[in-house]
Amino acid sequence: EAEVGESWATMSAERTPLSASDLTEGAVDVAWFGRAHTRLGPGRRSALHKVAKLASGGAGHRRAQIFAEAMLGQAAETVLIDRISTKRHQDSVRALGLVPLPRTGTDEVALRRYQVLREFERGSKKFGQQRQRSESTAVRIGIENLARSTGAADPQRFIWAMEAAEAADLADGPVSVSEGDVTVTLQVDREGVPDITVERSGKRLASVPAALRKQPDIKALSDRRTALKRQASRVRRSLEA
Repeated sequence: EAEVGESWATMSAERTPLSASDLTEGAVDVAWFGRAHTRLGPGRRSALHKVAKLASGGAGHRRAQIFAEAMLGQAAETVLIDRISTKRHQDSVRALGLVPLPRTGTDEVALRRYQVLREFERGSKKFGQQRQRSESTAVRIGIENLARSTGAADPQRFIWAMEAAEAADLADGPVSVSEGDVTVTLQVDREGVPDITVERSGKRLASVPAALRKQPDIKALSDRRTALKRQASRVRRSLEA
């Protein structure tokens, strides 16, 4: 009911800076959950969780359970990623960023999860507009949940940091792979446009020879160029917005 919803939104606003609309979409205030869980203790939280099902509508209770399991480290990252890739499970998209980050290698794990979410978003293009919108919302919420889990104050700056980390190795110059007398080089120009050049014994070729296109290192470089083109488009839209 509208009156209940308004009351809930008011009480939520007293406890978290997240908007009621974002909370409804699946945004999670990780710090708030941590404070509440600590005060309740495992026993009382478990009892509350059981009866909360009676006060929840639709899939709300199951969503809360998925999110709680993620934040408590009871849902493995690999399980969530499997649900995302095989079932396109949108609440797993939202929950992936809630799994506690390790004390070491935090940036690498955060980047890996960010890349999983972006790949899920790219895969939604084969569906209709309504499905694309719902999956895009899930990705937005998932990235914002991941940002809060890392302690980032601003989700947008977190996104730019992840995009920068994804292309960090190219900041120092081109990356090259050689196979016999053929050298393939990936570089990014001043406008952020990735390009591949191919040389054989110092002479420029128009493209990678057919016999070498499936060579793992060269194929990885070609795939990287494709990924960088998508990234450039994402970052451009983000900066324009």
